[in-house]
Amino acid sequence: MATRITTIPAVAMISLTAIHLVGINAMYGLILRNGYYDALVQVLRHPNPTLPGSTNPILTVYNGIPPLDKLLTLASVMFANVTDGSAPALSVYGVHFAGQFLGVLVVLMIEALRQGNQRTVVSLAWFIPWTCAMQMIGYGFAMPIYGIVHLWTSSSATTATATQVPVDAHVQVLPQTMVLGYIIPSIAWALPLPWNYVHQWLGAVWQGSPVWVFIIYRCKARSAAAKSKQMRADRRSRTTASGLTKAYRFAFATCAVTQLGCFALIAATSLCPSVFPFRLTISDVFLPAKFWTTESVSMVVGIHHFYQYDQYVGSLAAVVWAVALHVNNAKRLPAVMMTMRNWLKILVTFTGVSLFAGPVGAVVWLLWDRDVALLS
Repeated sequence: MATRITTIPAVAMISLTAIHLVGINAMYGLILRNGYYDALVQVLRHPNPTLPGSTNPILTVYNGIPPLDKLLTLASVMFANVTDGSAPALSVYGVHFAGQFLGVLVVLMIEALRQGNQRTVVSLAWFIPWTCAMQMIGYGFAMPIYGIVHLWTSSSATTATATQVPVDAHVQVLPQTMVLGYIIPSIAWALPLPWNYVHQWLGAVWQGSPVWVFIIYRCKARSAAAKSKQMRADRRSRTTASGLTKAYRFAFATCAVTQLGCFALIAATSLCPSVFPFRLTISDVFLPAKFWTTESVSMVVGIHHFYQYDQYVGSLAAVVWAVALHVNNAKRLPAVMMTMRNWLKILVTFTGVSLFAGPVGAVVWLLWDRDVALLS
């Protein structure tokens, strides 16, 4: 059985719509049914609110702008148990999610820099709104919408040519940008500092990481662009390929290191129980409850399940979107049909890479492979 390539974007958009609708129920419907939302409201409405599972008072004023203060306060409560060390399974899962999300940031930045995406709602000017929505509202909520909008508006989703590849000056600075704007704030927030308010402030800084990534990128890209203008066209093309390789390799390596690191830690807690004060299993960290359950749970368990569905729904959407872009690579697949053998090859590749680097690692791999073909 074969599939006509021209129909794949439409099928992908329908699939993304279904994923989005199911995701809303799996994420927000679940926390309404399992009691997490009610518990969260009680914490926030308490006259002297404290962080879940502790006596540490909640910081409610960050910059004096009421809507932003409320948003950061909400985020502080929802992320409190991820970084305070009270729930090892949730903390390990947080590391995994953070590594996967870096891959998303890199891929979205590369897409924003493509010539075919300029003057669209997936261009660089829209990087902050999209990524902040993923961070503050939900990756699982925003990623399906992004995929639909990208496939609908972007010429790079329907025209797989070398003219869609980003300029080298914009790509080669991405690894440094992500280290400064995302990884360092993440590590700082995860440090076991004894000062409660400092820890909450570091969490607030991390919430703005998409903004820091954008600002740092613009500063670094400006100096890189000046050097690029002095290059000959053939050298600029080689530098473009090199810059893309570095960006994709960095994103893939981060996804792989965090995934394998989490697996190694989980295994170590069982193999060396005397070394760790806790024991973890794969199911403890990665297996959520059924999203239609009505069983009440603690706030720690409730937010863990929310973040699990947040990542799984968002990553499924990212995979559908990436596959749609990958198979549209007319240079690699000149035929107008996708055969069962083509689909099987993608499935095997995705499965193998996902086991090594997670679903977003597979997304990075698919788009990396697509750009390699375009530049070859």
